[in-house]
Amino acid sequence: MDCQMVRRLDEKSCSVKRKAGSALVLVIVITVILATVGVMFVMMSRVSQTATSAISDNRELAGAVDVVVNRIQTVLVDDLFGSDANMFNGLGDSTGQPDEYTDYPGPDDPWLASLEPLYYSDNGTPADPTDDRCRWRRISDIYRVMRGSSRDYAANVDVMIAKDNDANDFWKLDGIADADGDGVEDSRWVRLPVTSSKGKPIFAAVRVIDNCGMLNINTAYRDPTNSPDPCDWPNWDGSLLTHINLDTDRIHNQYNKDSYYGFVSYQDSPSLSTAQLHLERCGGVPKSDVDYHNDVARRLLNPGVGYAPFDIGDELEFRNRFFLFSPTKTRSGTVWPATFNPGAGKVGKQIPYKPGDDIWEWFLKVTSPEEIPADPCENRICNRRHIVTTYSFDRIIRPYDDTPLPGDMLPTSGQRKIGIKLPTVITDEYIRRLAGAIYRGLPGDSVIANDFGTEYTREKLAWQFAVNLIDYQDDDGPDPCNPDDDQPTYYKAAGIGEFWGVENRECIKRNTIFISQVAYVNNTTGPPPPLGNYYAIELFNPDLGAKQLSEDDYKIRIGDTTIDSLFNVIVGIEPRQIDGEGVVVLTNDKANATTVFAERILNDPTKIFEVTGLDFAEGDEIVIYKKDCPQPDADMPVDRIKVPLGLVDADGAIHTSERNKTLGPTVHNLLWPDFTGNTGELGTVPAFAESDPNVQLYVPNEGLRTIAEIENIFAVGYNDPNDVNNADTVHTLIGDIEELYNPAAPADEFGRFYMKRQGRISLADTNYWSLLDFLTCFDPSSDGVDNNGDGLFDEPTELAVAGRININTAPWFVIKHLPWVGLTTVGTDTDNLARAIVAWRDRLNLSTPAQPTLPDYLTQSRSEATGLSNISEGLGFRSIGELLQVINTTGAIDFDIRKYLDDINNGLSPVSPDYTGDITDDDFEERDIIFQRISNLVTVRSDVFTAYILVRIGHDGPQKRMIAIFDRSNVFSPADKPRLVALHPVPDPR
Repeated sequence: MDCQMVRRLDEKSCSVKRKAGSALVLVIVITVILATVGVMFVMMSRVSQTATSAISDNRELAGAVDVVVNRIQTVLVDDLFGSDANMFNGLGDSTGQPDEYTDYPGPDDPWLASLEPLYYSDNGTPADPTDDRCRWRRISDIYRVMRGSSRDYAANVDVMIAKDNDANDFWKLDGIADADGDGVEDSRWVRLPVTSSKGKPIFAAVRVIDNCGMLNINTAYRDPTNSPDPCDWPNWDGSLLTHINLDTDRIHNQYNKDSYYGFVSYQDSPSLSTAQLHLERCGGVPKSDVDYHNDVARRLLNPGVGYAPFDIGDELEFRNRFFLFSPTKTRSGTVWPATFNPGAGKVGKQIPYKPGDDIWEWFLKVTSPEEIPADPCENRICNRRHIVTTYSFDRIIRPYDDTPLPGDMLPTSGQRKIGIKLPTVITDEYIRRLAGAIYRGLPGDSVIANDFGTEYTREKLAWQFAVNLIDYQDDDGPDPCNPDDDQPTYYKAAGIGEFWGVENRECIKRNTIFISQVAYVNNTTGPPPPLGNYYAIELFNPDLGAKQLSEDDYKIRIGDTTIDSLFNVIVGIEPRQIDGEGVVVLTNDKANATTVFAERILNDPTKIFEVTGLDFAEGDEIVIYKKDCPQPDADMPVDRIKVPLGLVDADGAIHTSERNKTLGPTVHNLLWPDFTGNTGELGTVPAFAESDPNVQLYVPNEGLRTIAEIENIFAVGYNDPNDVNNADTVHTLIGDIEELYNPAAPADEFGRFYMKRQGRISLADTNYWSLLDFLTCFDPSSDGVDNNGDGLFDEPTELAVAGRININTAPWFVIKHLPWVGLTTVGTDTDNLARAIVAWRDRLNLSTPAQPTLPDYLTQSRSEATGLSNISEGLGFRSIGELLQVINTTGAIDFDIRKYLDDINNGLSPVSPDYTGDITDDDFEERDIIFQRISNLVTVRSDVFTAYILVRIGHDGPQKRMIAIFDRSNVFSPADKPRLVALHPVPDPR
């Protein structure tokens, strides 16, 4: 072939080869593309599956959180009602847990965890605090599965660094977990009664704490004693919610970086004081303590216009991982940065603790170094975020009581307490409800008879105390500027009689004529004078001015005989009157009285008056009535005596029985009776002696400041069954006290007679604690304010009060901020009483070899430690009245709630609590003054709780951490569900 043809064939062959190569490349490319597409498809499928799985996990985790939330809501309702629809009746629920009135982290409330850890051991190395031990006294057990036959796994749990929530612990009953997320063990894993969609078990760790164990920065403020604002109530008396003190110590209130008691930032300028925080919540316009209490503190859910209390954002930051801070900026953290947003350092931390970290550092950050005997801290400070809150409430609610009420008495609606601060108008309905509440709070007839005389019953004492409580406070005279023109409150109760209240001293003097002496002689030596019986009754006018009589003023009953008008007896003188602080004598024979009574009667015809047929027998009641007081046909018994045994003795001798009664100096407001039956001279003004046993009479005509001030009010008083055949049941104030007073009766260790011997109720007596369950000073249901913002005023269910401190859950350094608890009798700062309160509550031993006089409630019983016989040995406070049992008999007075009862005049001291103004030293008011000052501000229960919730799918699967805040103040029946105030994911620390 020629060259040309060969060339063509070669070219053709090459072309064929080239085409075959291109096809191969194309196949390879297509294969690669298909492979890539396949891989991408698989990858996309797997991503989709992963995303689907993540969505499924999140959904299942959210469902698990809902299961826990529902369980907590159920537990909180069961805690109120138990197995029936009656709140706090103590009958329990299906699991045997009682629906008791209190909230204390213990076996009765296994769902509630301790707020703070407890230091308990130096681990045998007192010189080395870094290996000391602390524990949780109680962790939460919401499913009640941790109490075994030989061990309660929810009690006394050692605090350790968490092991990353070790999956190997899930199957164990004592598997430890970290619920709140700070890296420290605080809970145990429990298996939920649900599984995942793939059949895996779901576990939860839960920690529930009480917001009322914290200081509420929306209600608390300061001690106003030295406030420059003239609008402020000047007394630190516990009458306002703002009296819980956020400020530094009142005595040591200068800038002091070593002060860890107060809340002012130790790192900041001293100008950043409590006033700075107050200004922020007042919206930039400063308000007085009283205005803030009225406009915000008592109505926190519906504050007045212009105020800006701290909100749920601040609350969630405070609750973040127990005490760790987050990058979130809050208003509270901005106004007090070193306190509420301290940053990493001595008290602050952002990243959770991890294995290998020092647990001692954690303990020093979260609690006061005072808990630690060998304190390694230089600045004595601790983190405060975890013991403050913006949202805490308990309700003014009482335990269940279906005791039938007698006669006219009425119950309060629902389970409300009744407000003892008086309404504007005192109606019969209010008196009937008040008497009903008091009746249910009193013990039975046998106790009443033992304490106040056999003629008093529970019903009679309830009516009398009700009208006395009104008159102690009201100013109902015609002149509002003159409290001395008041008249006693009167109520006629069906089936039991008439009752008059105990008014102030001047009212008593104005209305009363006292029977100051009775005398008898049987003349056997005459005539002259004629043989026979001679009787005399001396009457005393305690008023400074003359008591001019009218026909309708006074009547006298002697036994079953009535002298209808004293005016018609006092004859022969004009005007017919009894001189100021003067006396007259009534006798059956004026002409011969001065002879038969010889030297025992003054021969002054202007003071002696004859009453034909006057006589009496031993045991007869002599009663003087103020007629038509305070209204027509209401004849008030103002004084009465019983003729003593042995007086009417026909032995020819003169027998007299003098009742030495005057009302004493105005400044003292005291009755000074001498009840020992001394003889005297008829017609002579009774003598006055300050050395006589005294009965304090102080009626301030102003509202009670705190609930415990009911101790200041007389329980006995003026009442009459209006039945002449039952004269022994007529009562008057001094007549009752005269019978109760007994110099031989047991006295307290200070040598003072018990208050019940002076006609008053003592809240130190456990029989009367229930009064605190039925009466209240704070009453949102009748204060004329829409407290909860629902547009309605004074509803029966409007009962929540913000900011009170639950003494069953609060640590001592929270309790210390209550009025006067943190000061000594000489004005220096102390934490001793607050620590003693917690030691009593938790049965702790504060004594050491170096300080053996400190209280010990652990190695000995409370009865042994206090010397009290009627005392509970169980954990926690059943009633706020138990605070009066926090006493120390070993000499360390600052550990004793009665520490202001001493031998100096505290009433005039600037370093002791303000008193009522009676200027009387060493009386019962001083004994209980601290309790009276804090009684409005403390509680033994709560309605708001925070739950730290951690849920996990499987032993090592995905997990979710949440914060939930519950408010059960809306729960009034078992069908109600606590309000979920917040359910918030816990952010990952960065």
